[in-house]
Amino acid sequence: GGCASQLSDQFRLARCLNDRCRQRARIAWRHQPAILVVGDDILWAADVAGDYQQALGLTNETLKQLPSDAAVHEFRALCLFALGEYGQAAAALNPVLAVGPGWDWTTLMSLYPSTDVYTAQLRKLEEYVKAKLDAADARFVLAYHYLTMGHKDAAAKQLEYVVKAVPNDAVAKQMYDGLTYKPADDAP
Repeated sequence: GGCASQLSDQFRLARCLNDRCRQRARIAWRHQPAILVVGDDILWAADVAGDYQQALGLTNETLKQLPSDAAVHEFRALCLFALGEYGQAAAALNPVLAVGPGWDWTTLMSLYPSTDVYTAQLRKLEEYVKAKLDAADARFVLAYHYLTMGHKDAAAKQLEYVVKAVPNDAVAKQMYDGLTYKPADDAP
């Protein structure tokens, strides 16, 4: 039930090994309760140790128990992004974004020890896209991150390319259309 589950989640939070991780887990729990399904070990592995490979492995194990949990899939995509596996990150994000908008900036940042760590990963993705202009999957991931940060025009630019390169990607098309929609003038 709800109350017992909430107490269980709070107990797991209390076991976190590091104060900073515990604070970040509380923030993540407040903004995205399902992320706690992933568990303190995964938050700790990614946030404190920077061991995204370990976090990915633990997340994959969690997905065996909760294969339809969007938050776990989104966390998996974040691990893949951190590892530079942009094709796999795009494949994980696409179905997540088909059913919802994804995380906001506050939630995303609650999973990082600092904005510097995140920014370094984002710059790595941006450099990858500059070097591989035809990488539609990486552009999709970049659009997601730009949207998370509230940079809608930059996201639309990336999605425009994705829609042209992969015309059957309904999620990218829907996202692009939503970002570029301009209502028709109702002139008489």
